[in-house]
Amino acid sequence: MKPETGKLRNLRLRPALPVALLVLLTSIYMMTWSGRINSNDALLLLNATGSLVRFGDMRADLAAGNVPPAPGDLQVSATGPPLPDIRVEPLQPVLAAPLYWLALQLPGIGLAHAVYLFNVLVSAAAGSLFFLYARSCGYSQAAAVLATLALGLATIVWPYSDSFFQAPLALFMILLAAYQLERLRRQGWSSPVAILLALATLLLLALSHQSAVLALPALLIIALPKGSAFRGLRRRIAWLAMVLLLTLAVLLVVGPRFHKELQTLFRHLGRLDVGEQARRIHSYLISPGGSLWGTSPVLLLALPGSWMLWRERRIRPVLVGLVMMLVFAPASSLYLDSQWFGGLSWPPRFLFPVVPFLLLTAMPVFEWLVRRPRSRGLVVLVSLLLAYSVWVQVSGISLPWEAYGQALPPESGGYGDWGGGLNVLRWLRWVVIPGLWGQQAWDFAWLRMQAPAWPLLFGATAALAALQIRTRLRQDVAKAGNRRLMSGLYPPVMLGAMLAALAFLPPDPLYDAPNDDLASLLQSLQQETTPDDIVLLNDLELERYLVNYFKLAGPRLVSLPFHPGEKGSPEQPARVVSDNPEALLQGSSMQQITALAAFRERLWLLAGNGPWLPWSVRPVERYMARNHFPVREIESGPRARLIEYDTSIAPDPLLPTVPDRLTGLRYGEAIQLIGYNLPRGLQYVPGETLPVTFFWYSDAAIEDSWTVAWFLARPDGPPAVQGWDSAPQAGFLPSTDWPPGVTQTDNRALRLPPDLPTGEYQILVVLYRVDAAGEIIRLPVHGGQTRDDRVGLLPESILVVERDA
Repeated sequence: MKPETGKLRNLRLRPALPVALLVLLTSIYMMTWSGRINSNDALLLLNATGSLVRFGDMRADLAAGNVPPAPGDLQVSATGPPLPDIRVEPLQPVLAAPLYWLALQLPGIGLAHAVYLFNVLVSAAAGSLFFLYARSCGYSQAAAVLATLALGLATIVWPYSDSFFQAPLALFMILLAAYQLERLRRQGWSSPVAILLALATLLLLALSHQSAVLALPALLIIALPKGSAFRGLRRRIAWLAMVLLLTLAVLLVVGPRFHKELQTLFRHLGRLDVGEQARRIHSYLISPGGSLWGTSPVLLLALPGSWMLWRERRIRPVLVGLVMMLVFAPASSLYLDSQWFGGLSWPPRFLFPVVPFLLLTAMPVFEWLVRRPRSRGLVVLVSLLLAYSVWVQVSGISLPWEAYGQALPPESGGYGDWGGGLNVLRWLRWVVIPGLWGQQAWDFAWLRMQAPAWPLLFGATAALAALQIRTRLRQDVAKAGNRRLMSGLYPPVMLGAMLAALAFLPPDPLYDAPNDDLASLLQSLQQETTPDDIVLLNDLELERYLVNYFKLAGPRLVSLPFHPGEKGSPEQPARVVSDNPEALLQGSSMQQITALAAFRERLWLLAGNGPWLPWSVRPVERYMARNHFPVREIESGPRARLIEYDTSIAPDPLLPTVPDRLTGLRYGEAIQLIGYNLPRGLQYVPGETLPVTFFWYSDAAIEDSWTVAWFLARPDGPPAVQGWDSAPQAGFLPSTDWPPGVTQTDNRALRLPPDLPTGEYQILVVLYRVDAAGEIIRLPVHGGQTRDDRVGLLPESILVVERDA
């Protein structure tokens, strides 16, 4: 069945239907939207978007624990903090930035929630664009509507609408470039403005996703005119010049950005494993559980559609679909190597942009369906295929993708690319997942947050859009001007409804605060820190909450990974047991902390555990207390603590070190404060931090744990400033653990109040404990300078001076 004929300029592409399709698909996607961060890749893209809005860069902070720093990432410079660069193409973070910014401004809307609307909108927009493309090829409105609904609801486009992967944007950009080139070719390349717009779109392809450039051969096939256009020497030279110009323009963008990617591709070619490549290509193109047709069965209609196009001598769409498939599959397999499958994502993730072009080759079948075909049997067969394809997508959208891996047998290892899951009927995703529906709640945000009004709202918008489509197809419409006005109002009204729905949602348990003390601690964080401060996180529950709900202006939050020396619970053993804090940390974390400490004079640590959990090792706190100077601890409750550190470099306790200054102070019979270091000297201005290292020594084993209290006071005056009371090394080196005859270092710091009067001050040091009756017992001191027999004085004075103007 041939499509409608006629030149493109006679085909009126009114906005009513594509806008109605946009609203319909958006509404359906919103009813199945979960707002769940479903992979580290998506978390990094979310982090890139947030960093772009908040700090004007694309460095990893809240996702830094998931990004191993590359060489040069952690070099201290004036351009910004030494954080790993998020090496992703910038177009998606730039386009998603307005959603993130709106969430920052509007109360009640989560940051991750807002950004996760992006692919809902992009996927729906891709459906509208597909409709326009089909219409520009001359197909009827009814056929284009039916094919658009098939693309949006019967292919992997639907599951990916609930993600923040780059694949939907890459699909949209490639489809936009193809649509522009299709129109240009049909118009005879007569519009300079349209040519410039198409060229701009092609250049943006490289900024959407690295794989988008693989579409260039297929786009060239779309762009080339019929053979008659090449007759004559001048025409041939003109077309050759245009192709060369286009190639040069693309290379200017692609070359510098993809130099390393090309090196990687050639390196993988050098050690090609033919058997492994065949397995991957089989998964992409043939396997019933992971191929294009397996996870989007409606694409099987491309086979009869290609035959119908071939009979009509319309070979170009067939070639485009075939080239897209045969370029994307081997290139993805070769370049991505061990990451070829895409983790636990819905397959085939890296062939996602191929889907609409294969569906375009099926357009003659959709045209045949809407022209009242005589064969009811074939209509039933196609309808069953469409229904089955929708069933597959419902399986993909209903539960978190990791639920499938958890349901696989032990021999699979939980991996999505397990051969059984790709080729054995009983382990196909849409066979396994429906069996889990009775065991797990469907992963829809409105179900998780118990918001029954959500499906009512978007069900109503879907019904209105469907009514508009039905009316438009029947040509029962109002005046064209009114249609344009209404069509123009639909998208902003729809976006407003989406944001309003988010604002009225109750708190999401997926991102809920791990404890009730965190909210008040975040207020302290805003009051105590400045926009230049950096706050380390070493708690995954805190990270999950803050990535969605942290809207306070102020410091930059940097997450650290779960460390091999930490225990997740009292029953779970640590992977590494050592007295050396450096051995307890992830190697990249130590590099990250060292670089940040060199960049800032102070760091903060936001911790969700503490000494009340005796089984918790707290590797980061141990490392910071041993290598830097704890200033103070702010507590809002037992599960939320904020610790400030001065980042001066402390003496290495593993190396023999002699204190810079001696004291001669002796506490009780066994403890000596043999000396101290002042890494920043003796002179300070109000507001600065005064770090000090105490060198302790014991002659014998100590039975009691003594707390160190220290103060800054005028000579013979009361204490003016008090430091943090704690056992040595922020509590990690209690006196009961001191081996006799070994010097112990104890790093501390205090912040001078901004209004501290200038003059001379002395450092006072007290050792005390609290007995069972709650009475404070101070250890007597002698042998050096003292103030009565319970307070030791350090021999040198601290000078506080006015800050230079």
